[in-house]
This record gives sequence, structure tokens and C-alpha cells, in this order.
Amino acid sequence: MTTGFARRMEIEAENIAKPFKDSIYGVACWSSSARLFDEGAERVFIGTNPGGDENDHQDAKRKGYQQMRYQSHDFNAWLDEAWRGSLPGQRANQRSVQQVFQAMYGNEEWEKVLRNTACFEVAPFRTPEIKAMPPEAWDAAIPWFQKVLEHVRPKLIICNGNGEGLSPWSILGEIYSLAHKNRTHVEGVASIKQAVIQYGILKDTKIVALPHLSRFGRSERLLSKIEELRPFV
Repeated sequence: MTTGFARRMEIEAENIAKPFKDSIYGVACWSSSARLFDEGAERVFIGTNPGGDENDHQDAKRKGYQQMRYQSHDFNAWLDEAWRGSLPGQRANQRSVQQVFQAMYGNEEWEKVLRNTACFEVAPFRTPEIKAMPPEAWDAAIPWFQKVLEHVRPKLIICNGNGEGLSPWSILGEIYSLAHKNRTHVEGVASIKQAVIQYGILKDTKIVALPHLSRFGRSERLLSKIEELRPFV
């Protein structure tokens, strides 16, 4: 197993998690190949935190998914993992992410783009839902998240979740000064938010923040609006 940046940050996450071990179900840092975190990537796809419970944590260990991130050059959990009895890549939220990338990058390129996108979470601590995570664990994860993001140095950040509470979009707004903010209404309370980081090491990095795909990922209107973003992404 590599001793590069990805492995060091996984060890750091495990150490950060120790005070909260009775409130979370393990640490899961990367949803794509570790080489994208070692080498850097043009694009990142960021969620809030890995979902699941103890059964999911043990199932992932039994199937060797942690090792696959380091062993496979093009591994991607949204495509390759089998979740809760589904075939690999066929769980509803996996299919939602695939459809979003297809809408963004077209039928020919989307899978290649997704496999070359660094996918991870703001807080790498598994809980059944975000409100089950101790606030102290969330706060402790933010410096870790920023360190990973600034090492990868993407040109584009795609957020899975854009609420004003515990979401990737909200955290990016707390950490960085954002300019050129734009909001495109989708339906109901759902919208697509866009911005550009104004200063610092990630200056000029674009952000596309989507409504959480577990809820809106199969919305035909959302996918149509995402297709309109192709010149931006």
C-alpha cells in the first residue's frame, strides 16, 4: 500500500476520529482511486460524509474496498462498489451520480471523467445520516478537508449538496471568499449554485453545487439544467 499523501491523510483521519469512535461507524476517506489524491486532479466531487452503519462498514472491509482504492488506477466507488445487496454501481444514489456526470460530460466521456475525478467527503466519518454525527466531529474534520482539497488543487469542484447548513457548499463558503455567485432554480426548493473562489491557493477554481442527489438525483429537470452547464464545466 502506498505511503503517499492519500495514505497519510487516511491515517490522520483515523486519528481525528478516535474521540468519536462510539458515535461513528468507521472512517471512509476516498470514493475514488488514491492516486488522484497523491497526484492531484482537475476535478473533485464532494459529499458531506459517508453514509451507512456498522454492517456497511464491516461489509466494505470484507469486500476489500479500502485496498481497492490503492490497488486500482481507475477505481471509483460510484461505479464499482456493490452496496446493500445491489449489483456494482446499481444502487439508486450511485445511478444518480452516474446520470449527473452523463448530463455534464456526455455519453462518450462521462465514465472516463468520473474515474478521473477525486471523490471524497467533507467529513470522512460514517454515520447513517449527517445529523447523527457529533458536531465536534464535524468541526474536527474541516481542517482535514481543507488540507486534502488544497493538495488536490482542482480547477472544478462539484458539490453533492448545497444547503446552508452541513453541506460542501456551505463549508466552501466558510473557508473561502466566493465570487460570481449564481443560483439556477430547478424545482421546489432545489437549485444549482455556482461560484468561483476569489483568493488563495485555489483562486479561480469553479464551484458547481448541486442539490443533494439522494433526493433530487433522478429529477429530469435537474438533469436538463445540468446539461446547460457543459460550457462551464
